[in-house]
Amino acid sequence: MNFSGQTIFIGGGSKGLGYELAVLLIKAHAAHIVLFARNQEQLDIARTSLEKLAQKNQLVQTRSADLSDPAQIDDAFGAFPIPDYLFCVVGGATVELGYLIDKDPEHIRSCMNTNYFTAVFMAQAMLRIWVNAPPSPQGGPNGKPRTRHLAFTCSVTAFVGVPGYIAYTPTKCAVRAVADTLRQEVLRYNTAAVNYKVHCAFPANFVTPSFIEEQKYKPELTKRIEGTDKPVHDLIEKTPSPTEVARRILDGVHRDEYAIWYDFESSFLLSNMLGPTPKRGFGIVDSLLMVLAWIVWPFVRRQHDELCRKDGIAG
Repeated sequence: MNFSGQTIFIGGGSKGLGYELAVLLIKAHAAHIVLFARNQEQLDIARTSLEKLAQKNQLVQTRSADLSDPAQIDDAFGAFPIPDYLFCVVGGATVELGYLIDKDPEHIRSCMNTNYFTAVFMAQAMLRIWVNAPPSPQGGPNGKPRTRHLAFTCSVTAFVGVPGYIAYTPTKCAVRAVADTLRQEVLRYNTAAVNYKVHCAFPANFVTPSFIEEQKYKPELTKRIEGTDKPVHDLIEKTPSPTEVARRILDGVHRDEYAIWYDFESSFLLSNMLGPTPKRGFGIVDSLLMVLAWIVWPFVRRQHDELCRKDGIAG
């Protein structure tokens, strides 16, 4: 991967996956990285760590903003040079995890704010900046159009409903729908000087402090279905690190992939729920996985149903 000379915005870059993306982008020679998040103290810690990795010609900056607030996003993005990439990495759920009957309306709203509105408002603000910028007659290097990339971080929960994620799953379905739609919508703005690419990553669980915190709020049924009903040290050992997931995302973006997955499980779930999402490559692997999912998924679904019955109040 080589992001040499590129300016990159990372929404949600102060910790977790966003921070790991920044680390890898520094190592991939990005010229200018700007991290956005709500917590300025955490941003300062991230910037200090990244500056220790950066070369003299690499600049790391930060800006505190509520990324669910369009006005704050406009102010934050407008304070820096126009980037080549925007990574939308804000998201997650902790206290929002649980069954619908047990959740307060505010949990539903906060999950939508954190996961959906941040993504769609950042994308909207960035596209307005890109499209309304004065045209560049020279385009990109070697006379080719400059390419600008918008990358969403979704989740495999967009492909499968798991009890306990009832507040979280719809937000990721919404992000996927935005990415699917925007992939075509940006084609309207392509010119001889600039092209636009949309990407959407679908990681499963990966180890961060937030993931460990989530374990405190997940119902036991949720853990059994997704396979996280293990001691924390076992989960840390067997669950991918954010660095591994970040590397896969950057590799996918670098190769102009639209749908980016990490492992076979997420690839299988994507193929089972492909819908209007473009197939990867020539579509051969996705088509084969769709057939496999058609055969296997009814058995998986019945297994999940049985786990729910056994966990029921009448059980």
